[in-house]
Amino acid sequence: MLSQLRLQRLLKGLKAVEVAKRAGVSPALLSRIEQGQVRPSRRVRRRLSQVLSVPERLLFSDILLPSQTTSRSVQKRIAASHRTRRKQARQTA
Repeated sequence: MLSQLRLQRLLKGLKAVEVAKRAGVSPALLSRIEQGQVRPSRRVRRRLSQVLSVPERLLFSDILLPSQTTSRSVQKRIAASHRTRRKQARQTA
């Protein structure tokens, strides 16, 4: 299951490196937070919330509401976003 943090990042079409840079943390730390290996400080939670424009309580809640689960349509949107980014990267290279 995707963490809310990662789900929101993917839905917005942002790379982990971009979010980490904007939030002032390392990409490695962001990855560990998304995987649930590290619990971020209050300051980092606030920054990530601001970068993603999502309420902090949503990003770091342990309980998912039915409307927040990764539905098939959300999974398709995430996959389409990845394909679009890869296609754009190939065109600019």
